[in-house]
Amino acid sequence: MICPACGSTLVMRRVGSVDVDVCDGSCGGVWFDNFELRKVNAEGGEAIRAVARDLSLHVDRDSQRHCPRCPGQLMLRRYFSRMKRTEIDECPACAGIWLDAGEFAEIQREMEDYPFGGVASMALNQTLSELRGRSGM
Repeated sequence: MICPACGSTLVMRRVGSVDVDVCDGSCGGVWFDNFELRKVNAEGGEAIRAVARDLSLHVDRDSQRHCPRCPGQLMLRRYFSRMKRTEIDECPACAGIWLDAGEFAEIQREMEDYPFGGVASMALNQTLSELRGRSGM
């Protein structure tokens, strides 16, 4: 697959219990197929944060992106949660999610700061369900 942010080739990487596609050594973004993001455990989170990134590469986070899985399909830019802190790119066709470098860590901080800490995973599942509902998945 081709990176929707910088055009490099994505490579598969094991992050905990799932395989995701990463833009290793280029923009550092990560592609999650439907349901993969919520399966990432602490070990997987460390692997995502360790994806190599070329800091000299400028990526326009505001540009509209094409889904790397669905040819010709534009992704939609959405907030990850109702807290409206972290924006993500979501494909309305396959419900895949693209995270630019650093967005995964932002999501983790957002979940840690969630005022009802014990239900953070419930909030994540609710947000992902809402995203899937919008995409018809």
